Amino acid sequence: IKVGKILFTLTMSRYLSSYQTWYFPLKECSNKMVFFDTYLNKILYGKKTMNEKFLEFIKKEKPDYVHMGFGPDEFDFDTLLQIRKISHKTKTLVVFGDDDLQFEKYSRYLMLFVDYGLIPPTKYVDEYKKDGINHKEYIIVSFFPTFPIKNAIRVVKARE
Repeated sequence: IKVGKILFTLTMSRYLSSYQTWYFPLKECSNKMVFFDTYLNKILYGKKTMNEKFLEFIKKEKPDYVHMGFGPDEFDFDTLLQIRKISHKTKTLVVFGDDDLQFEKYSRYLMLFVDYGLIPPTKYVDEYKKDGINHKEYIIVSFFPTFPIKNAIRVVKARE
């Protein structure tokens, strides 16, 4: 299954695990890949300007999907809300890898601002439900890294 344009927001460094894990499966699933290197942009410009540049990039590229895998120091929640305003069709997909560490402080709130979440620790599905996030509509349980991103893309497309 192929989808339109995917914006990859992780590093483009081929040596980091996020690139190795996600780039090639996403490339197989998309008609076109575009990049916004959050790590490099944050180092060069700082968080505030990086968030502004990210929104400008979304406005210019209008991707079908934005693939994000980040921690609490990357994007402001307001930036995530702005994505919907500047590119209505764009869906956000976030990868959670540290719910055991970040759930209480971060990912439980972040999930309210994105369209889809890939979450490996299934024990948190009930916690997301308690927060009013319906598992069948918003959360894809991913047994990272054995659950291929291609399966996740199929589930996302089936839900639209």
